[in-house]
Amino acid sequence: PADWTDGDADRLVDSLGELRSTDFRRESDLGRFVAGNEPYLVR
Repeated sequence: PADWTDGDADRLVDSLGELRSTDFRRESDLGRFVAGNEPYLVR
């Protein structure tokens, strides 16, 4: 981006590397959109 300062790209790369090194997982329950009481979890 045009308004980035020196070091912003490096900080972004470092932050993404740190995030990828952790055990992160995001799920959503789509079961509320289908009939029945069963959860429908997606990643």
